[in-house]
Amino acid sequence: MKAILKRSKTSIYIIAMYIIVFLLYNFIGNPIIEYCALSPKKALMPKGWYMFFTYSFIHIGWGHLIGVCARLLCIGLIIEPRISRFYFRLLLVGSLFLGGGFYCIINQGSAVPFIGSGFVLAALGGALIATWIKSKNDFNRWENFYTRFSIVCFFIYVIIAVIIFLFGKFALTPPVYSKLLSFAGGWCYILYLSKYYKIGLKEVQTKTDVQLRN
Repeated sequence: MKAILKRSKTSIYIIAMYIIVFLLYNFIGNPIIEYCALSPKKALMPKGWYMFFTYSFIHIGWGHLIGVCARLLCIGLIIEPRISRFYFRLLLVGSLFLGGGFYCIINQGSAVPFIGSGFVLAALGGALIATWIKSKNDFNRWENFYTRFSIVCFFIYVIIAVIIFLFGKFALTPPVYSKLLSFAGGWCYILYLSKYYKIGLKEVQTKTDVQLRN
């Protein structure tokens, strides 16, 4: 457990917040959705800016919550030690605004709220694959397996989205566009970092250990 905390403290803290908000939602109910979900109609108003932070903490159903937490922890264990805690947190915050902002822009005037960590996980997925490409020689067997599994899942998601778009009766929804943009954003973020910051476990882990001791 200590090793997990050292490698991805941020993910552990966020998962704890997910659980707390989930319990509050089950206790309070609809007010959580009304005031914290990302509603394009409200979020683009001056007093609705906070919704760009709060929407990702809302999850409905234990299956939804467990799936999100498991994926966040797995990706956090791989990425955070390699790009440092600061850049990992910057990635998370950026994905909230990138995915959420694009969702609101292309869905203006809609009162349909968006909840969950879809945009965050999409950005982390892009960052994970880009990190693997940059430093896959440092990945252990489990990390390689999980990354390859994520790549397969992403391509299946894209193929399904394209099939729906080309042959289905329904157009792609704003959340799908926003997730694809978030994925691309996470990928580009790692490519940008790699120009100025060597992405790899050995170098970053030493720096992280020193910070933890201090």
